[in-house]
Amino acid sequence: MSTANDPMIARWARWRAPMLNLVFNLVMFESLSGFLLFFARGFLSNPALLGAAHWWLGLVFAVPYSLYQWRHYQRVRGFNDVLQYQLGLTSFFTMAAVILSGVILYFLARDTLGYTIVDLFHIMLGFAFLILITSHLVLVYRVGERESSARGAAGFRVLVLGRALWVPLGIGTLLVVGLLAL
Repeated sequence: MSTANDPMIARWARWRAPMLNLVFNLVMFESLSGFLLFFARGFLSNPALLGAAHWWLGLVFAVPYSLYQWRHYQRVRGFNDVLQYQLGLTSFFTMAAVILSGVILYFLARDTLGYTIVDLFHIMLGFAFLILITSHLVLVYRVGERESSARGAAGFRVLVLGRALWVPLGIGTLLVVGLLAL
């Protein structure tokens, strides 16, 4: 079989798709900035700037995330009895609730009970999303790696881990550090 028509190569190439990299980078920025706002707000020189960046990029994030998820759903919707599908779908709805709660927070007065309740809901959903999406990605990766190894294509591990997982972490970290330096 030629590599041009190899479905395994197409599967692993999706891990390098520009839209996926954009979504990964935005998830990393939102996660890191959210962590800092929650755990280290008192130590930040300008928490309002980081909070504004967290909110606006989170709102902007909703667009590519929705586009990516729609395309992804169109491709995988027939696998609804597979655990990684169920985890992915649950993480999608969790992220939708994270985005919605973030929008609601913008309109609430900061020092009110309503704000505190929605903020805690937002934080807990954010943590749940990270757990769910990590579980989803690990399962997808492990299943793909097992199928690749069975076909003698184990070299894809470097492609996936090198580009799709570490680059966004680095870019997200740089964005947060850059905002802290302002």
